[in-house]
Parts: sequence; C-alpha cells; structure tokens
Amino acid sequence: MSKSNNNDANVNEDRADWAKAAIDTFRNRTGTDAGDAIGDLIVDLLHLGRRSVKNFNPKPLLDGSLHRFQIEESRDGGRVAYVGLKAFDA
Repeated sequence: MSKSNNNDANVNEDRADWAKAAIDTFRNRTGTDAGDAIGDLIVDLLHLGRRSVKNFNPKPLLDGSLHRFQIEESRDGGRVAYVGLKAFDA
C-alpha cells in the first residue's frame, strides 16, 4: 500500500497514474482494447491468484479492494455509488 500525505487528491492521481502504466503495459502485451483492458487485467490477476495462492478465494479480495477504493475516493472529496459492477457519480 502506498504512503498517504495530506493531499489525498494528489495521492489518488498518483495511484491512477501507476494503474495507467500497468494497463498500458498489459495492452501492449495482449492487444486488449482500451474498453476491455481494466476488466481483462483484473480477471487475469484473479487467474494469477488462483495459480499462486492455495485455496484462493477472490470474493474477499474484490470486496476489500472495492471498500478501500470507496474510502480513498471519499477522502478525495468524490462520492461514488455502486450498482452491481457499474459505477456512477452520485
């Protein structure tokens, strides 16, 4: 987990930049289009987890990650409401 400072908006911008670098590398390696890249990378990370971790259960990982994202976004002043797997500005 990254270190936080007093400016959560900047920290979240850094986090997004790091993720963009990962997505760019993933897209270059796989040829995945921009619209599918984030979801495809998440699914491939779950395949890696299943292969690498004994008794891997993705549900707690996904739930915890979504919860952490919501906390980080709320600190940034954003409000995000979730319906299923789709996110909408509230």
